[in-house]
Amino acid sequence: MVDNKIKSIFRGTVSRRIYNVTSNRNWCNDGYNNKPEIYKDIEFAKYKTLFECEIDKPPFEIGESVYINDLDLTVFIEDRVRSTNGGYIYNIDYHFDIIEDEETEKSKIDAEIKLKSALVKYNEYLEKQETENKLSDKWYWRILRFIIRIGEPYRRFNKTSISFRKWGEIIILEKYIDDIKNAQSDKDIKKVLCEFYKVIQTDSKVRQEFDRYLIEVNK
Repeated sequence: MVDNKIKSIFRGTVSRRIYNVTSNRNWCNDGYNNKPEIYKDIEFAKYKTLFECEIDKPPFEIGESVYINDLDLTVFIEDRVRSTNGGYIYNIDYHFDIIEDEETEKSKIDAEIKLKSALVKYNEYLEKQETENKLSDKWYWRILRFIIRIGEPYRRFNKTSISFRKWGEIIILEKYIDDIKNAQSDKDIKKVLCEFYKVIQTDSKVRQEFDRYLIEVNK
């Protein structure tokens, strides 16, 4: 006599609580939308058996809805696996619960480490934004005119290489002039000015000359 029964196991999922860090990156302008922080999330942990029985052939198909009489529950079959005992294991859309285990604690520790690194980059971004804001409007044009004004007297035969000897040392403006000439937009020019602004902030002699220039233009 042919046995038309098929051993069937219906399995749901168990999720695990984990911790991660929000990037909050704005890839359009290479900035941040918000300050990075730790948030809770869930991930797949394991399958867990919901119900076992024997059914008549043929087996259920993937994508089929099945009503389990004993549980008074309708489930959706997401995947089907053939078993070595001749039966089938059905992975269904049933979710048991969310657990916390060693992996949860590990993810929390990892998230704290990632947050420290993310905050360093975030603070660097804020400092960069602060510098760019200082260069907005009036500062933007003052520094541009300052570069041109100092470099112009030392231009020879329309050469692009501009350098000048002042305060007992040589300062090369070639890079900044070339970058400004090759700039495709105001944003590119502003980026060059931000770099030169760092020179003003770190080199006291350049800063003195720039301050002297500001006094002259504000007369």
